[in-house]
Amino acid sequence: MINIRLKKKLRFQAWHRGTKENDLLLGRYADDRLPKLSDIQVMLFLDFMNESDLDIFGWIVHKIAPPLIFKELINDIIQYHE
Repeated sequence: MINIRLKKKLRFQAWHRGTKENDLLLGRYADDRLPKLSDIQVMLFLDFMNESDLDIFGWIVHKIAPPLIFKELINDIIQYHE
């Protein structure tokens, strides 16, 4: 089971990405969805957060094709903000 400290760490990282756009996109998403994610989804989000800001933003705005492993997560982030 994922511990609370990891989720808190991920929320902090989501709000402190380095670009304001990603801070808002990922921070709001993490605040709302992170408590509801399964352990597997949290681990995927952890891997996602280790990617570069430029790649993450490019994937979300459809400028770059995302890796298949992150496609469902990215779609969820996009749907959350629609």
